[in-house]
Amino acid sequence: MCRGAAALVVWGTLAGCAGYEWRKAGATPQQVMRDEELCQRHAESSRRTAPAGTLPGTSGLPGYTSSSPGDGVEVTKRYVSCMEARGYERAKAQ
Repeated sequence: MCRGAAALVVWGTLAGCAGYEWRKAGATPQQVMRDEELCQRHAESSRRTAPAGTLPGTSGLPGYTSSSPGDGVEVTKRYVSCMEARGYERAKAQ
């Protein structure tokens, strides 16, 4: 549950709630939305990777993993890197 909430905070901040948006010359609004979604999936996929037989977020139980406090930061870094690799730049929303 906490991971989902953290992901929403990260996503909300990067999606424009902070007064910034992604811009790329020639990109349509639909293209930007699609690329944002793809990069978000890419960033989140690394968090969901756990060894076989483990379930994330079940700390305290033997053989299970839990998310670390730095997970949100790493997801954000992967998201930003993905968007930049696609040729986008962050710009103040108009």
